[in-house]
Amino acid sequence: MKKQKIKLFQTRDFAQNLQLSIAFIKQNYLSISKGLCYLIPLFLVVAFLQPDSAAFQTNIYNESNPFAIYRQIYTLPVILGNVLSLLGFTFVMVYVASYMAIYSESKNGEVNQPEVWSRSLRAIVPVFFGQILYSVIMTFGLILCIIPGIIFAVFFMFYGYVYIVEDYSLIESFKKSWQLVKNNWWVTFGYSVVVGVSMTIVGGILFIPSCLVSLGAALKIDIFSSGAYQYIANTISNVGMMFICPVVYIAFGIMYFNLRNRIENIDIYDDINAIGNGNPHNNN
Repeated sequence: MKKQKIKLFQTRDFAQNLQLSIAFIKQNYLSISKGLCYLIPLFLVVAFLQPDSAAFQTNIYNESNPFAIYRQIYTLPVILGNVLSLLGFTFVMVYVASYMAIYSESKNGEVNQPEVWSRSLRAIVPVFFGQILYSVIMTFGLILCIIPGIIFAVFFMFYGYVYIVEDYSLIESFKKSWQLVKNNWWVTFGYSVVVGVSMTIVGGILFIPSCLVSLGAALKIDIFSSGAYQYIANTISNVGMMFICPVVYIAFGIMYFNLRNRIENIDIYDDINAIGNGNPHNNN
């Protein structure tokens, strides 16, 4: 059966955005997940490079100098692992945004995976540096009594979608994200909280094996503090989150298309063009 294309450019309320997110996930999640499977080796490497949590739990009680503990933890492999992890999860966001951009541009909702990868690879380096800038802005805001950090996080959360969908420069993408949110900050904040909390609850299940590492170190249970178990636990959490994050990025993408339509009324122009082309039921 040929799938019905979902209209992304629409002005929707809070509940409608959540409903459309679920509909888009049901229709496209499997396709997106298949495309992301190529990232699994990267996250296996990240799991291997993560620090020995059991050793950290032991050393923290035996070492009087806290800086010595951090020197033991943040070795070059661990730092490399953190960079690769940030790169990997940034690519997941870029891939989802690229998929949704191509989906919105298509006539029937059919998306070519090689085209998504091509678009993602072109965008990953600028968006990766944008993610670092986004993290710096958030951190600076959090230092200023937390609330500014939350405000900045919401204002700039759509910069990646703007960069990929609208082909703006990186700085202009941050500015456009601010414009999209400035008259809709509270609803965007509430929406992000609902989506974030829901995914945190689901994602928390994936971190249960990693939590058992600390239990194993405290109770001296060898199986939980062994290197093999830690690698398996890290793999479950990293690869599992790779498949959960697209749900979050789809939901944020739905909000992005909604906010953009509120300003630009794209759906009205599309309907007019569709009528002019003799196809009043065309969806974009």
